Amino acid sequence: MRPVRLIIASLAVLLCCTSCGRAALRKVHVMAVESVERRAWSGADIALRVDNGMKRDLHLDSCTVEIFSPSGRLLSLELRGGVSVPARKVSTAVLRMKFHAGSPAAIQSLWRRLLSGDTEPVRLRAGFVVRIGDGRSQRIYTRPSSLSEILNIFGVTKEEFSSYFQTQ
Repeated sequence: MRPVRLIIASLAVLLCCTSCGRAALRKVHVMAVESVERRAWSGADIALRVDNGMKRDLHLDSCTVEIFSPSGRLLSLELRGGVSVPARKVSTAVLRMKFHAGSPAAIQSLWRRLLSGDTEPVRLRAGFVVRIGDGRSQRIYTRPSSLSEILNIFGVTKEEFSSYFQTQ
């Protein structure tokens, strides 16, 4: 179960970092993964250190992340409950995620690809419902992006990414 937990934590963090395309949300930065704790068989708590540079609190009301390979959907992650990040503070936000796997064999195949550095066929898509302060909720959807595109945004090479999985 440990490989699945690492995949989920890494990909969820990468998506959370790149999915906020609105101007105000660009002041929100995920600084680090503080911990990943498994919850039963199909969930995990991911604690993120978040810097909210906005003047208002940020509320993440819902979040869905899907991970695809050429053969179809491998995993989907769903936020259980909401998360709030206080304004102008660096704080810890705990994302309680529930995941649904297509099949254990597909996840094992994904794990082997990530270990070898083959991130090109892995694609991600996400949808969020975000509220800033007491304002209206905004729906944000990302276009399906390859994992290698997301890694390029952060300047992480495929070798660095695959070595992360080898050391865990």
